[in-house]
Amino acid sequence: MNFTVKDFSGKDEDEILLISDNEFGKNFIDNNYLKKFLNSGNAKGIVALVENEVIGFSFFQWLLPEEIPNYILASNVWLKKKFKGIPLLGYRNLMAVKAEFQNRGVGKKLVEVSTNELKKRTNVISSVVWKNNNSVPIEKLLTSQGFLPVKYCRNYWKEDSKRRNYSCIVCGIPPCTCSAEIYLLNMDK
Repeated sequence: MNFTVKDFSGKDEDEILLISDNEFGKNFIDNNYLKKFLNSGNAKGIVALVENEVIGFSFFQWLLPEEIPNYILASNVWLKKKFKGIPLLGYRNLMAVKAEFQNRGVGKKLVEVSTNELKKRTNVISSVVWKNNNSVPIEKLLTSQGFLPVKYCRNYWKEDSKRRNYSCIVCGIPPCTCSAEIYLLNMDK
């Protein structure tokens, strides 16, 4: 399948929101999230296209140590211990591919491109991924890039879903009781 990957500019906002609603749940990403993300100065997004149709996206960013707890929803004690001494963390924030284009190389390419972009500024990259029925859908994509699972988080989005009032494609209305696995790529070790 032929597709291209380009930088997310904001023009594709409606398509990103639709993919997010279908793959994560209603309002997991909203207009405010996208605006904040685009204006943060430490973030980047890429989109996969087939004939100018957005078929997938990946958002990633570089986090200072004090910003990590705002994005990775794990215990502060664990975060401080795990990321101690890391001046800048690469964070694979979100990735989704339209259902009809999954398992066709799009996710693999988005993981490769985003990981390579993050590597330009840091040697440590983290990714929080959905875990369902003891399965992590993008596990092979991450491990092929050198990521390893480092922490399992039960009910990862529970408080966040209530605070931000988004629905989950599995759980429905808040609270979301889905679990997550935190993956880490540390090129210093």
